[in-house]
Amino acid sequence: MPQVQGSRVIAGDDATKGSWPWQILLRFHGIEICGGTLVSPNFVVTAAHCIDGNEGQPSSFKVRVGEHDFNSIDGDEEDIVVERIFKHPSYNQQTVDNDIAVLKLSRAAKFGKYVGPVCLPQQGSSVAVGTNCYITGWGKIQHPGNMHNLLQQGRLPVVSQSTCSNLSTKTTGIQITKLMVCAGYGGSSRLIGCHGDSGGPLVCNIGGKWVLHGVVSWGSGTCDSRKSYTVFARISEFRTWIDGITSSA
Repeated sequence: MPQVQGSRVIAGDDATKGSWPWQILLRFHGIEICGGTLVSPNFVVTAAHCIDGNEGQPSSFKVRVGEHDFNSIDGDEEDIVVERIFKHPSYNQQTVDNDIAVLKLSRAAKFGKYVGPVCLPQQGSSVAVGTNCYITGWGKIQHPGNMHNLLQQGRLPVVSQSTCSNLSTKTTGIQITKLMVCAGYGGSSRLIGCHGDSGGPLVCNIGGKWVLHGVVSWGSGTCDSRKSYTVFARISEFRTWIDGITSSA
């Protein structure tokens, strides 16, 4: 649970500083590219497509913890160089399956009021359809546009695989697999993940704890909620793989 309690609202809007302490900003050669999630002091979970092709140069990536507004420095941020990158060995760029990577940090993040880890789900567990979860990130708030300097949050209900396929596969041609989980409104709200949110978390409050159930993977190329749900890598399918890395790397 965060030490800072933020307002949880339906439409995507500015997050309260510190209310999502596991959220990190991933930068490549100093440029903001993606989000990610702290799962321990030394490890971050993000999307494979965020690092794909550059996994051989981990030191070109930096993880910023404690960030809120990346246009201003308030002293609570910390930049940590990435030491090792573990891209899922079965990541497929065409099918977007196994779109997950783990980053090992060169030093431990300091936990405090604005920095802390999220819980991970049990291997094979599922989040019920209709559960209201939250997406957070610095992704674009309009398309076309640029990443947004202030951390945004939005509440998205989890939808069934068939509901997701009926919209997202029809418009994109990408199959929805058991390694994915979808959330959103199918056009009844504009709220959707967009470019720059990739790799960031979908967290659900399960029994009073925030649990990471998804990593932002793909959606509508124009960020149009009428054309696709936001599709996430389903973390419960990768728990064993994540544990194997964090316990031995």
